[in-house]
Amino acid sequence: QQQQQEQQQSQQSQVNWTDPSALLRDVDFWQRQFPPPNSGSSVPPYYSTLDYHKLYSSQTATPSKVLERVFQAIQDWDPTLKFMAYHADDESVRQQAQESDARFQNQQPRSVLDGVPVLLKDMLYVPNVPIMCDGTRDACVANHQNEEDYVVTALRQAGAIIVGTTVST
Repeated sequence: QQQQQEQQQSQQSQVNWTDPSALLRDVDFWQRQFPPPNSGSSVPPYYSTLDYHKLYSSQTATPSKVLERVFQAIQDWDPTLKFMAYHADDESVRQQAQESDARFQNQQPRSVLDGVPVLLKDMLYVPNVPIMCDGTRDACVANHQNEEDYVVTALRQAGAIIVGTTVST
């Protein structure tokens, strides 16, 4: 057991913390750091990023099919919960999913986030997406319509599918 702990510590020390893209590609690292919740249970409470990655890699699911379920969930729940601030154009989001489908078919995903649907807080700059500013939704659009926050750029580069933004209340 001590040998196993030493081996894990050695593997952790080999992680390049200064290269975020390498961290995103290192599926084994994330599995070691964050084992699945309720690993003894046959029904997980939700799909994690790693769950999506495994489903896509095994061709059990595709980003396009998951995205359609996300669209349905938004349609079902947003009228009651009102959590969406902005919903991206369905066709452009579907295009992102189809590109991710192709990367997984070619066994060349960009990272563990490739194909994972993402909702961002409406405080982040996403090109042409209104954000809450000075108490009104459109106050910052004219000044920031072409800006993109670093985290948004990093998510796009990692292959995450940006579905829209959520309210920040």
